[in-house]
Amino acid sequence: HKINEALSLIKKLIEKEPSNPYFYELEGQILYETGNLEKSLLSYEKAEKLLPSSSLISLELAVILNSISSSSKISPDQKANYLNKSLNLLKKLLVKEPDHSFAYRQLAISYGKLGKLGMSYLSLAEESLIKNNKKDAKKFAKIASTHNDLDKASKARVKNIDAELSE
Repeated sequence: HKINEALSLIKKLIEKEPSNPYFYELEGQILYETGNLEKSLLSYEKAEKLLPSSSLISLELAVILNSISSSSKISPDQKANYLNKSLNLLKKLLVKEPDHSFAYRQLAISYGKLGKLGMSYLSLAEESLIKNNKKDAKKFAKIASTHNDLDKASKARVKNIDAELSE
């Protein structure tokens, strides 16, 4: 009951200030936390469109995209589309905030769901490095090196991590 009341109040705020991204973000957060992923996605997409420079909104949208990609209600093409959008948001965020461990965790999830396991393990290695967990970083980098989906830059990064941690 209180949730519907809160959503109703947020709708009124959105009507008064339709270009305020934070109202859409708040609406999206409530919808997400109450399990309404589809409506939450729409709210976060509006918020991100209004304020694409917000790392927080981009990260929250990526989390929703990763979550909704598990739904049995969507097609494989939709799933891939959601996951690729999540990857793009996270990569942009990591350019601005390269030490954001949770963004690397979400990146690992996106890559894993797309079947790009080498990239997923590399993302887990990066997360572990940020958290100063050298043992896991080395382990994940080693696993990443056994997969064929790494591009040249990613292969080089795996070698750098291994070399860094072998010193």
